[in-house]
Amino acid sequence: MRRYRWTLRHRRQLVADWAHEPSRPIPAVLLRQAHAALADNLGVPAVLDILRSVERDAGVTAGAKFETFAHFDRVLGLDLAREIGHQHQVTP
Repeated sequence: MRRYRWTLRHRRQLVADWAHEPSRPIPAVLLRQAHAALADNLGVPAVLDILRSVERDAGVTAGAKFETFAHFDRVLGLDLAREIGHQHQVTP
């Protein structure tokens, strides 16, 4: 449980950091993959895997990462944008 709390705090901080960058569209391939996963019996684990890969993908701009996380948070309900405007550092 502790790891999940850390991951959630970490992702909220990442979203807040990415919010400072210019917005970019969600890459179409990511959007299709995540929508397909959600259409398949609300495949939340698959969407979380997609978000994990987006987080680590240096080829996806910070603005696109922000939009991707914010978009799918509307379904996931993790309140990922709540740290926007706060100055926090996530520690392991």
